[in-house]
Amino acid sequence: MVTASDAEWSFHFRTRSDLCDLCNIPLEGFDDFVLPSARLGRNGIQNFVAYGQEMFASAEDQLADLLKEVIGNLDEPDIYFPHAASSTAYLTNGKRIGIKPEKMYAEVFPRYGNVVSASIPVGIYLAEQEKRLKRGDLVVLCPASAGMVYGVVKFRY
Repeated sequence: MVTASDAEWSFHFRTRSDLCDLCNIPLEGFDDFVLPSARLGRNGIQNFVAYGQEMFASAEDQLADLLKEVIGNLDEPDIYFPHAASSTAYLTNGKRIGIKPEKMYAEVFPRYGNVVSASIPVGIYLAEQEKRLKRGDLVVLCPASAGMVYGVVKFRY
């Protein structure tokens, strides 16, 4: 259950709108609202297209920089909850920048696949059930999403 709290928390994000063509489902008339790109609408109107390798490469660098800037000591948080598009990508990148694998909750994707924006609340629920998350823990939410948007939310659970 989420309840009100006077505890401090922080939210930071970055966006790279120039990378919006890496993952898209264009609607009719989309070309009136974006800069031209051969990737946008490549599969036709209302059809999904993604350039996953480029998307993950961008997310890794951008999110790593934002985490280092916002968190500072990456060992301080008790647990990290990423967007669950890939457990392997988050574990690999986390290790590369200095986050211990046991602090990264990467159990959602192997169990449920990419549940998109629900991945973080699902992860929090599962981690609490598994006793990997407890009251008083310092938590970091670190989603990266198509568009490209990168976020870091830090709070005491």
